[in-house]
Amino acid sequence: MRALLVLLLLPVGLFAQPGPPSFCFLLAQDRDALRPLERTVQVVQHYRQRVPYCGWSGTWLMPPETLVLEPGVFLADSTVRWPVYYPRECMAESYLLITCGTDTMHITLPEDQGALWQQATVRAGGRNTPEVVRFRKGSYAMEHAVVEPWAVQAAQVLNERKEKELRQEHERAQREQEALQRAQARERERAVPVAPPPPPTAQDIEREIAQQPGLKQVAIDHVSADTVWVRITGRVLLDGGCVSGMPLFGIEQRTDTGWVTRHPMWDVQMCCGRPWADWQDHVVMLPPLRWWVAANSPAAQKELKPGTYRIVLRGANLREKRTGLFELR
Repeated sequence: MRALLVLLLLPVGLFAQPGPPSFCFLLAQDRDALRPLERTVQVVQHYRQRVPYCGWSGTWLMPPETLVLEPGVFLADSTVRWPVYYPRECMAESYLLITCGTDTMHITLPEDQGALWQQATVRAGGRNTPEVVRFRKGSYAMEHAVVEPWAVQAAQVLNERKEKELRQEHERAQREQEALQRAQARERERAVPVAPPPPPTAQDIEREIAQQPGLKQVAIDHVSADTVWVRITGRVLLDGGCVSGMPLFGIEQRTDTGWVTRHPMWDVQMCCGRPWADWQDHVVMLPPLRWWVAANSPAAQKELKPGTYRIVLRGANLREKRTGLFELR
């Protein structure tokens, strides 16, 4: 399986490599001075595609096809129109028919275009740079027509014009970027610095807390042994535990002298859960009270003796509400 995976990934890596420049060409007048062909022409490519047999080293040829080449723009300068043509590459039996009025030029294209790609790469690196073909009646081979001294020199001249255009475009974009940066710097200099708001005072915090909704009603729903169910309406503070819906609560016990705190309510919350909840007649089961007090009290106060008790809850406004009475036996 490892060897098969390597074989499957290898072609992907090969196709990801940058390819050679696409072959393209321009049509010029048949004269010593370099001038674009200004007459109306039609460029048609005839070819057959070669397809390899699956699992065999041979190939087979598809039926002949015809493609009318639509010209593109080579130079941005609209006063010098050099239409550029991109024929299908590496096709078998491929040739171009260029018709201009009653004159026809026949140009064969090599199936292996390695020499054409190499010539363009030497001239302009990896960028597409067209060859220059003089329009002449008759039949010619593309690999011969583009290596004539006139054609080589003409392609170099046009390549230098294209490089000049690209350089000017880069300089223009750079100037615009620098102007934008200068404008932004001036805006920053003119901008009035905004002072950060002062930190909230203790009075601000107390005022914000006082504006929070609080508890409306708390009541004992029912009791079983030392487990109490509490019915809550309003915004109640939770213990903040992860995925926890347990409210903060304290326990008070009635004595001969009045109510005393048997187990105090925590003054802190955990930070991974919700800090509060809005409930309407929501019933919550509290932990078994004897276990809860024993687990969270000093050694001398771990035992929760029989007696009369009530639960203390706290709202989001930090105001406390107490339930009715219940008995622990």
